[in-house]
Amino acid sequence: MIRKILLYILLDLSILLVSITLSIWILPITYADFKAHYCIPLGIFILLWMVISFLSRKTNLKKYTNFKSLFINILWSNLLILIVLCIILFASQTDYSRSIALLTIALSTTIELFFGYLFIWGIKTHPSIEKETLGTNSFTIDHEDNKIKEVHPDPELVEKITDWVGETSKDFILKNIAHKNLLETLFVSTTTRFNIDHQKGVYQNIVNLKRINDIQRINKFFESVNQKLLPGGIFIDCVETYELRKQRILAKYLWGFNYIIYSLDFIIKRIFPKLVFTKGIYFFLTRGQNRVMSKAETFGRLYSCGFKIYDEALINRNFYFAAQKIKEPAYDLRPTYGPFIKLRRVGKNGKVFNVFKLRTMHPYAEYLQQYVHDKNNLAKGGKFKNDFRVNTVGKFFRKFWLDEIPMLFNWLKGDLKLVGVRPLSMHYYKLYSKELQKMRIKYKPGLFPPFYADMPKTLDEIQATELKYLKLYEKNPFKTDLKYLLKIMKNILIKKARSQ
Repeated sequence: MIRKILLYILLDLSILLVSITLSIWILPITYADFKAHYCIPLGIFILLWMVISFLSRKTNLKKYTNFKSLFINILWSNLLILIVLCIILFASQTDYSRSIALLTIALSTTIELFFGYLFIWGIKTHPSIEKETLGTNSFTIDHEDNKIKEVHPDPELVEKITDWVGETSKDFILKNIAHKNLLETLFVSTTTRFNIDHQKGVYQNIVNLKRINDIQRINKFFESVNQKLLPGGIFIDCVETYELRKQRILAKYLWGFNYIIYSLDFIIKRIFPKLVFTKGIYFFLTRGQNRVMSKAETFGRLYSCGFKIYDEALINRNFYFAAQKIKEPAYDLRPTYGPFIKLRRVGKNGKVFNVFKLRTMHPYAEYLQQYVHDKNNLAKGGKFKNDFRVNTVGKFFRKFWLDEIPMLFNWLKGDLKLVGVRPLSMHYYKLYSKELQKMRIKYKPGLFPPFYADMPKTLDEIQATELKYLKLYEKNPFKTDLKYLLKIMKNILIKKARSQ
């Protein structure tokens, strides 16, 4: 609650500073004159504005239920500021420009009313209905001689689930917990791992009716769920992906202004959490709630915490998933999240080392290679078909090899040579033939792979290209690398060969 009020105060302060800037620009006053005579009065004015705004609770937007109450409170608060300011100016007998103060208050009031109208309009258009927490519940199971005689969902519980998530979502949940030879199913509606950890025993299924966007430490939550599930157990939850969030924001606000709101949301919700110098501020203000997540990040976090996707469905602007426990969590303390990433790749003598790159995929995407391979298999060039893990900026980076610039550091360190086979992940490495696997780890991988010399299209053709290169390199290393480098440069610069 305090963080939300602080966020509203910062928004109010931003509006005030914008209004002051516009006032100086509109009125016939130079920046030098303003700097020389108005800096101290400006500081007093800003302090006065923030104190009265706080005391009048103008920034507590949650208390407004309609535009009339918001309109009255904003006008009353800003009028009080104007009265106090006039008294100060009259008492001090200064020749400071009253026009700047009056125009600033007028502009700020107009902008606040405009944003306030959008806020109230958004609430009325998309009301947030608070419902009572289901707490925990389980299926009714009759035991006799340690055998399950009959398993029936509690009708009252089914009714509560339907009331909470709707008929279609209820059907998805029941479909994925039925016919599992289940012992017990835990139903919760929570965003904290405490409500998972304090449960006694373990369960065959766990269903959470709160979306994971509002969970502060998502991986820790998933790890707690994993520990409370039997092997092969099912975990069901939902997420609002960033694509669905974009659709919601664009549909919620007036055309034109909706793109401004979405752009600000993109910067604050998607860029700030990934930058070192803004990450702390973001999580302090939001506590990790209502975070923006992609489908790739959601599934990647699940796979890293010992799950695999069992079923998925898009229902009522939320993406529902059923994940099956297949192993213990990885407890990865350094997942790829920021703009610069380190990827584990197989090098010389089978040694796994970190390759440095610019991010082209959504966070935690490195855990989804098996999932994408099972779903989509491989496309031309040996890449995965329809790889949803690649983000929009990443497609541009890959087209011009911008993502591979940090690999020069690996070359300088000696992990890579100039020409050589592409450094592969362990999953991709295992797709290769045993013969090629053995040949590959005899030598260092390279910055410029033989792929761009022959431009193969299938995995078999890629393996044939690499095997051919390695056999030639084994006989004459320098001549082979020079020949391949010249051919690669010709294909890139003249024939416009591009990264997939």
